[in-house]
Amino acid sequence: MVLQLTLVAFAALHNWLCIDLPDVIVRWICAFLRHRRQRVKIGDILSDWLQLAAGMPQGSYLGPLTFVIVIDSLRPGCVTHKFVDDTMMTEILDKSAVSCMQSFVDELVQ
Repeated sequence: MVLQLTLVAFAALHNWLCIDLPDVIVRWICAFLRHRRQRVKIGDILSDWLQLAAGMPQGSYLGPLTFVIVIDSLRPGCVTHKFVDDTMMTEILDKSAVSCMQSFVDELVQ
């Protein structure tokens, strides 16, 4: 089964699989994220429907849950401070030390 998921949703799905979420729940979440469409209404005029290939529907109950799972799984090699929808990575250096922050960021992207 080919799933078109966002990077965040895919990471969350991976984490759910690692914590033994029942298969039926994983399939339900995948179905929720696939084949979504949107259009815009301005006044009485509606745009054409467009297929969405990424993103989490705003206002859904799964959005915050998915976000928390993904944010909680961030484990860079430096100190992190997480608050609501923000994560700050901190590195304390001696004056002559070279920063490793770019490698921490690269690690998160992988």
